[in-house]
Amino acid sequence: AFSALLGESVGVLGYDGSVDGLTQILTSLSVNPDMARRLAEEPPPRLGEPLAPYVAALPEVWHLRSQGGLATAALARTEAIRYPRQELSRGRELLQSVVRSMPTSVVGFVSRALPSAVRRRIRNLTQWDLEEERQRKSVRWAAVRLRISNGHLDDIAAPKVSIVIPCFNQGEFVEDAVLSVFEQTVDSFDIVIVDDGSDDGQTPDFLDTLSLPRVTVIHQENVGLPGARNRGIEAARGEYVVTLDADDELAPTYVETLGRALDGDDSLAFAHCWAELFGDFQAVWATRPMNRYQLLLSNSVVGCVMLRKSAWKAVDGYNETMLAGNEDWDLWIRLSEVGFSSIQIREPLFRYRKHGVSMSVETEAKYESALTSFSRRLPDIYSHEYLSAIKRQEYPLLTVLTDDDSFVKPFDDSQVICTSGSEPAAWIREVRGKYAVWWPEGTIADGTALVDLCEVLEDDDNLGAAETVSAMPLRVVRSWSLRDPSAPSGVVTVDIEGSCSQSISCGQFPDVAWQIPLTLNGTAVQRQRPEESGFLPTWVST
Repeated sequence: AFSALLGESVGVLGYDGSVDGLTQILTSLSVNPDMARRLAEEPPPRLGEPLAPYVAALPEVWHLRSQGGLATAALARTEAIRYPRQELSRGRELLQSVVRSMPTSVVGFVSRALPSAVRRRIRNLTQWDLEEERQRKSVRWAAVRLRISNGHLDDIAAPKVSIVIPCFNQGEFVEDAVLSVFEQTVDSFDIVIVDDGSDDGQTPDFLDTLSLPRVTVIHQENVGLPGARNRGIEAARGEYVVTLDADDELAPTYVETLGRALDGDDSLAFAHCWAELFGDFQAVWATRPMNRYQLLLSNSVVGCVMLRKSAWKAVDGYNETMLAGNEDWDLWIRLSEVGFSSIQIREPLFRYRKHGVSMSVETEAKYESALTSFSRRLPDIYSHEYLSAIKRQEYPLLTVLTDDDSFVKPFDDSQVICTSGSEPAAWIREVRGKYAVWWPEGTIADGTALVDLCEVLEDDDNLGAAETVSAMPLRVVRSWSLRDPSAPSGVVTVDIEGSCSQSISCGQFPDVAWQIPLTLNGTAVQRQRPEESGFLPTWVST
């Protein structure tokens, strides 16, 4: 919509919205610093009337997940273009072989003793970080093989949990995935590896030599990830199944913790947890608790879950036609729609490897196309009538807290909770609205004023509350801000009529289920915002 106003003369380079297009732009800028400098020095464009370009048509708005996936893919490709992998020189190979012959303790001592500049240079040449990791892994495997030789990991006829690992040309990683399973704190497991038509000449050979108890390898023609998962689950003997990708790992307590969460409650289709990101960068990815309505609009579950096999059977497994990703999101939706629920463990027990342009990165870049596909394939679920009903039930725009047990809902998309005679800890857990308002006897306002205050908060994610102009203002508070002291807490006054004898405030009712630490064990935490749009998306009605 703004193409006529933008260009190099105003410091703007545009691209076509694709990974390749963004890669081309980033590569041009990285190899031509003069261009980057010139663009930075140009004055910004003069847009005039900001709404004028929208008269003809609204532009497509890309979700942050899509933007993140496109950017990661493009940056990785740019790096590959600028710094192509070089063959190791003979001297470098010799240096690496010397390091590999040294014990880890000696490598560490030498590393600390060298001057920092020399240390950095030699560590890069010898890839000491990789060598140290290789030696640590060797020690871990020795401990596992000792348990095997002592008979602690003999084959098991009826394991409680089966770990299903689809593998396509990922032989370099699958050993790490298998090792993480053998290091679990419980022993009732087996492993099913599905070689989904690997054609790299190495992965099938490696899998054929993987001689370990409790490991079954299935070779098949390539059918794609959802089909490979289904084939592995069909062969699984466990009551529960863990869907582990070949390049990822499990923390030692994953099976024990998630299995305990599923035990005794057949209404739970699966248990899921937070993710520890490792590889290209380190972080913790903290997902929000799953809400049935929010799940229809965006995925809030990490793909590696512990899945009840009977639930998988009840919905005919993964959709094998979804070869472009998001097949797990599709499964969560179908499980939810037939009445199953799930449980979240607020610990990073799944280790998610970030390395270059993986399938998960490409999947994130296809967020919009996945949502469009769901709405076309599941028209009854994504109809205006059905989504409106689920929203009113699961995620209304506003929750009214009142001590008047005869209070009537101010508008359709709202919830009323009578607080009379109960402690805040009892009713705060029942708040389902994106926003909340306290409405004691004598409050002066109407439903229109409440919606207007909600709209103000919708327009600014950094606000925690909006209130009327009054000596005793009526205040609408973001429910997240009400429960989490670290959530947005800014308050804005709006020229709307309304008054209230007392109000609720940001952080007034802290709830541990809504609070995410900034770091865990020294690792930064990335948080999935626990909110969706407060209003029904416009595309639903079209």
